[in-house]
Amino acid sequence: LAEPVFRTLVSQILDRAEPLLSSSLSSEVITVFQYYSFFTSHGVSDLETYLGQLTRQVAMVQTLQSLRDEKLLQTMSDLAPSNLPAQQEVLRTLALLLTRDDNEVSEAVTLYLAAASKNEHFREKALLYYCEALTKANLQLQKAACLALKSLEATESIKMLVTLCQSDTEEIRTVASETLLSLGEDGRLAYEQLDKFPRDCVKVGGRHGTEVATAF
Repeated sequence: LAEPVFRTLVSQILDRAEPLLSSSLSSEVITVFQYYSFFTSHGVSDLETYLGQLTRQVAMVQTLQSLRDEKLLQTMSDLAPSNLPAQQEVLRTLALLLTRDDNEVSEAVTLYLAAASKNEHFREKALLYYCEALTKANLQLQKAACLALKSLEATESIKMLVTLCQSDTEEIRTVASETLLSLGEDGRLAYEQLDKFPRDCVKVGGRHGTEVATAF
């Protein structure tokens, strides 16, 4: 477990959205400034405690990734949503589970994310991560992020979804459109305006889309 924990820590310090591969780890360079800035900005005063938390998160991710559907459903039911850490790797893993070709698993993860998002801190972190994931070149991650935002009923993401609805990739356009249409009246109105106006002129909830999700 030490090696994946170390890779995750290096990924965090370097602010990488994707986990580092073992083969590329030796070529990565971390400056003293990056090291200091990361732990200072995250308020980490006890490295041992932080590594302990990170180890538990990595163990959770590995468990979720390795279980087959029936055991995964049991594990999900045993995990308390209120205790779910809002860390990138956990959020990424949950979103990717939504892309599995299994309705039971998708429904379980959807309900789990909805329950966890009642915690304001978790919801804020999840929104930041999933909205950022929409901008990545990884199509699977974009699709997963759309499905996660749908689970969170994230109207804050409407502006970014409007952009994704005009992707060159049909699969991404489809899932982004479905997510947009799931976000109530504001989402429906934004979708209906896609063919009528340039992207930057689409209004969301009575305001220009550029005013939406400014935190992202």
